[in-house]
Amino acid sequence: MQLGEYQKLSRRTAIYPDAGSNPVYPTLGLGGEAGELLEKALQSAPHKDFLGELGDVLWYEAQVATELCLELEDFKAHEDLRVKDAATRGAVASISKGVSDSLIERCAYLVVAVAAVSECTKKMFRDDQGELTGERKEKYAVLLKEVLVSWYLVAYCAGINPEN
Repeated sequence: MQLGEYQKLSRRTAIYPDAGSNPVYPTLGLGGEAGELLEKALQSAPHKDFLGELGDVLWYEAQVATELCLELEDFKAHEDLRVKDAATRGAVASISKGVSDSLIERCAYLVVAVAAVSECTKKMFRDDQGELTGERKEKYAVLLKEVLVSWYLVAYCAGINPEN
C-alpha cells in the first residue's frame, strides 16, 4: 500500500476531539508511540514486537500530516539515500548523525525527530496563536519527513520491510 492511500484510509479510524482541526492530539500520540518504540528497543524485545509500534507511529504521523494539510507521499522518504542504503543492506548503514546499526540508537533518533514536531506544535500555539502559517507548514514538512525517514530506518533495523 502506498503512503498516500494509507494516509487516506487511516482517517477512517481518526476518532479524537476536533479531528480535522486538531494537530495537538495526534502530535501527543506520536510522541507517546515513539517513546513506546524506544522502550521496546531498550528492553531488547524481539524484533517482531516492533511491528505494532511502528504501525502506531505511522498512524499518528499520518494524522499529524493530515491535520496540517500535508501528504506523506510528498515527503518521498523512501527515496532518501539513508533509507535506500538500509533497504539494500537490510540494516541501517549510515545516517546524517554517523554510522550505526543499533536499534536503540535508531529509536532514539526517531524520538528526537518526534520531539522536534512537538516543539513546532508548541511554537505554533505560542507564537502564531494556533494558526498554521506558511512558514510553519514548511517547517512541519521538513520535520515530518525526518520522522518518516527515521521510521523507515527503525523498521529496516528491526528486520521489518516497511514496503510490505
